[in-house]
Amino acid sequence: MKKSFCFVLNPLEVTGQIPIELIPGHFLQRADAEQTNLIREQLHRHYARHYPFPAYEYEWLEEVKDDKGGSSRGSRELSADRYRYFAVIESLVTHDPKDDFDSLNHQISTKMTLLSKRFDRKLDYYSHFGLLDFEKVWKKLYGYRSALAHGTPADFKTKFQILKDPAIALNFLKEATKLTLLFAMKEPEFLADLKKC
Repeated sequence: MKKSFCFVLNPLEVTGQIPIELIPGHFLQRADAEQTNLIREQLHRHYARHYPFPAYEYEWLEEVKDDKGGSSRGSRELSADRYRYFAVIESLVTHDPKDDFDSLNHQISTKMTLLSKRFDRKLDYYSHFGLLDFEKVWKKLYGYRSALAHGTPADFKTKFQILKDPAIALNFLKEATKLTLLFAMKEPEFLADLKKC
């Protein structure tokens, strides 16, 4: 039986040899042809109408200014060997929820709060979001992720106000993803045990 795979919308630049086993049974590797087709199908079905989405098979071209003060930016399709790989915090730290008290949102918010205290490099909540409870930040970030996943508009003036704007949230998540991957390679047993909790 073919094993499942997970991804988030964070493009990663990986140097070195892959696959890399991050924790037992979880590998960082480039998607194979079958996985790529599944990813493409799901992304085009769920996101194409809501978001300019060249995240894995396209790259943005440089923004071009016009003489009327406007600007535009095109994209260029990548060859299959240059498709970006996707990784996921969720797949590293969560398990299938057992009940409502074990939701993915609860797992992410509590486990990432714990992990961020153990990272080699400080995950800077303050400069991104100000003086906020870490768990609250992660709950909002996971809510934002869910909105994107379901094609729901994310309102940063109301529901996601504490995240300030998409660029700040994305910048923070990129750093959190890097630090989680580094931690996974340094302490795989700890992360494997945390995933079960």
